[in-house]
Amino acid sequence: MFIYRFLFFIGALILLNSSLKSQGCSDAGICSIDAYHGSEKKNESGRSWGISLSQTVELGEQNTLYLHSIVGISWSRGRFNHRLMVPYRIIAYDGNGYSGLSDITISSTFRWSDRWSSTVGLKLPPNNANKTDRNGEDLPMALQTSLGTYDFLASVTFSSDQWRMSGGWQHAFGTNDNAFVSNGQFSDFSTSVNLDRGDDVMIRVDRFLPHLNGHWQLAFVNVYRLSEDKADGQSIDGSKGLSMNVYAAKKWAYTNGSDLKLAAALPLVIRKVRPDGLTRSFIVSLTWSGIFTKP
Repeated sequence: MFIYRFLFFIGALILLNSSLKSQGCSDAGICSIDAYHGSEKKNESGRSWGISLSQTVELGEQNTLYLHSIVGISWSRGRFNHRLMVPYRIIAYDGNGYSGLSDITISSTFRWSDRWSSTVGLKLPPNNANKTDRNGEDLPMALQTSLGTYDFLASVTFSSDQWRMSGGWQHAFGTNDNAFVSNGQFSDFSTSVNLDRGDDVMIRVDRFLPHLNGHWQLAFVNVYRLSEDKADGQSIDGSKGLSMNVYAAKKWAYTNGSDLKLAAALPLVIRKVRPDGLTRSFIVSLTWSGIFTKP
């Protein structure tokens, strides 16, 4: 019953937002780094080794469809939690498909107290965002499997029984090797030659509502691009500014220590231009998390 209500709620939001040229947070990193470590669950401190399997379905610009399959491995000891996230991306656009490893995340969280924690992480690119199609044509960022840069991520989180508030920062080192110039074949995608992404700052507020063997979760994620992106050294007008996203989830916890989460995210406020290819109309994900061993 509850899963049907959840799906109805998400479907209604999608219909209400279907006319927007929307920009969700997708996988740049800073939006979800705290969620990777499950910082809303204080009973996880006893875990030693854990695993998570996640599948997302995302709709991007020009009706581009994305499938993300993500494998996560975590290791906890004392106040530290370390996590490795390895995603594989499948992209479908205009009858063509593109696939490959996406950006890998390595992160560590330290719990200063029951309420405060901090996280640092790195995003590691499996390629330089310079893939081409079967005819050798340069692909826009929206059809690349990687952002093509090494990124640093950091966040500070305050958690209570029913609230979590996070502030974060993401910095991309240098430019990628993308060579796409908007053309007749991909006329609706932004030029992104040697893309240099600006820094992002993030404020995220989560509300948790306990329910039966789990909880409901609602979050507002605000990301501000501090400076305009640059393509081939030239600033891109409209690429600086605020993006706001709403996130909703239902999680079921099981007695064996595993849990299952169904989640969705939609944009509320968008930037005018987003050449990094992370534009999304909606994102739906299903994640299972389990335990290898307990100390």
